[in-house]
Amino acid sequence: MSVLDARSLSPVFGVNSRVRDYGADVSGKRKALAAAAIGAWWSYVVLDFLTHAVLLAGWWRATEVFWLPPAELARRIPVAYGVFAIYCASLTVLLAALRSQQPLVSTGLWFGALVGLVFSLTGALGMYCLVRVPLSFMLVGPLGTTVASGGAGAAAAWVLSGGRRWRRVGVLFAAGLALLVVGVVAQNVLHAW
Repeated sequence: MSVLDARSLSPVFGVNSRVRDYGADVSGKRKALAAAAIGAWWSYVVLDFLTHAVLLAGWWRATEVFWLPPAELARRIPVAYGVFAIYCASLTVLLAALRSQQPLVSTGLWFGALVGLVFSLTGALGMYCLVRVPLSFMLVGPLGTTVASGGAGAAAAWVLSGGRRWRRVGVLFAAGLALLVVGVVAQNVLHAW
């Protein structure tokens, strides 16, 4: 029995019986996984921006003494986007391997949120132990990651669950651009107050 055998994972993750069929053939589904990972990554980036730059902007300003100067942050943010891409690709592969070729969107949402919560709590606690961050970071960091990861999981599941996957990625891209525009406007209006 292999480590990823459906019978051994079912009690823990609710893996369905089709995991063996799809899990053994992940390499044959590269295009589907690539489309889903790109959709997940874009959704993560948009939700991360909306969460941190719009909804939590006041918290970031109130705790700015702990963070790098804005110019240095702007220089390093592209590295974070690369890390998001690796995270979302991994999340997509795990979702597809554990929940079948066509997972439900709700399954992707819950799976992404759970994985995001676990990783962000451990990461925030590790960061809190090593560097000076406000205690409130233990809530804000995991909150942002859980929201973005849940959205990424839902996006990956939505792309995987239907036909015309690249068209679905296009829909996610267009919706994300619209949300970014609304977010930038909201950010500027809220900052002016």
